Amino acid sequence: MIGIFLIPSLVILLTGREDFWMYRQTLGVASAWVLVRYTFLSKMHRGKKFLLQIANLSLVLFIIDHAGSAGGWSVNYAIPFLLICSSLLMMSVVYKHKKLWSDYAVYAMSLLFLSFLPCLLYVIRVSSLFWPSAVSAGAALTTLIIIYGFLDKNFRSYFNRRLHF
Repeated sequence: MIGIFLIPSLVILLTGREDFWMYRQTLGVASAWVLVRYTFLSKMHRGKKFLLQIANLSLVLFIIDHAGSAGGWSVNYAIPFLLICSSLLMMSVVYKHKKLWSDYAVYAMSLLFLSFLPCLLYVIRVSSLFWPSAVSAGAALTTLIIIYGFLDKNFRSYFNRRLHF
């Protein structure tokens, strides 16, 4: 993987030609390396692996979007809906394994607060559409309300301690 990653990078540096296929190949190999190294070969917590892969996929989508001059579809649509789906998936894991809620609580909170990131991207004018950002923030806020209202009392008290309520 290192050789496959370094050869296109070396060709770009030595020739000065910037072919888009080389960026895609280098990006694909780097993304695959993160996937294999930090998902299958790592002994990290599953929640941490999940957050790392969300960050990896978001970065790959952002780079593909801006390297290909596609018009901002990654920050306008893909990343907000990726965050919505991932937070719902994390909440379903927490709900399904209620005995392990303390293991996933920090990662679930991190993911919920990351769901407000598209609104920040809209404010600093990286994103040009407001409604996907608002949907992402609304889904995160709704999830927080559901967590606070319907989940286990211990989970609520953990959130209260972490959020200093």
